[in-house]
Amino acid sequence: MAEEFWWKKAGFFYFLARKSHFVRYVHEAFLKRVDELALPKGSKVLDAGCGDGNVTFPLERRGYEVTAIDFGDAVLAEGEKARKRLGIKNIVFEFGDLNNPLKYADASFDLVTSLHVLMKVKNCDFAIREFFRVLRPGGHCVLSITSSHETFSHWLWRYCKRNGMLRGLWDVRWLIAWGIPYVLMTKKSERRDEWRWPPEELGRHFAAAGFTVLLTEEVPYQHVGCALGVFKKPE
Repeated sequence: MAEEFWWKKAGFFYFLARKSHFVRYVHEAFLKRVDELALPKGSKVLDAGCGDGNVTFPLERRGYEVTAIDFGDAVLAEGEKARKRLGIKNIVFEFGDLNNPLKYADASFDLVTSLHVLMKVKNCDFAIREFFRVLRPGGHCVLSITSSHETFSHWLWRYCKRNGMLRGLWDVRWLIAWGIPYVLMTKKSERRDEWRWPPEELGRHFAAAGFTVLLTEEVPYQHVGCALGVFKKPE
């Protein structure tokens, strides 16, 4: 199974991984940085790589109008199902591939969010330039990316050694439930390598696209760490 098929179709396993408290911690840190921007209600947001709406729905609850894009059929379908069930009108779920030009006009959005997606994009710098293009002057981007090259097995060994085997395996049970099918269902030769940037490197890529770097930080995430950044398009 190719990498693209996994992300497009294997939504069930994606949902399992999200149950992990490691993942929830990153979501909380991410939304905290969004809240600090204090954007007015009615602000237009592009949630790039939205999944089934982990960030999308919290953004809508803050009073924003959200366009949520992803190239995964399964997760988009789940997001749209939830939107209809909740009767929400200020969210649009639609197909979007960050490897290609975005269909939106220049200066269309007040905020671009992307939670742990960019590391799988083939040409990250192109995607960042597209974020810059579709943001209005003075608009912001809040984004996270994998930041460490440590392997899962090495981290798990250290984690279990520090916390005990039973506690360690219990803490990561949802990640294991996601990881085992991924390894079994994808060919190693077809698994896409991740871009892994520490905070300072993340900042350099955004600065090269024209952004002002407001903040970059390291947030604990699963085994590998997460670089989270807040960036602004100059006015």
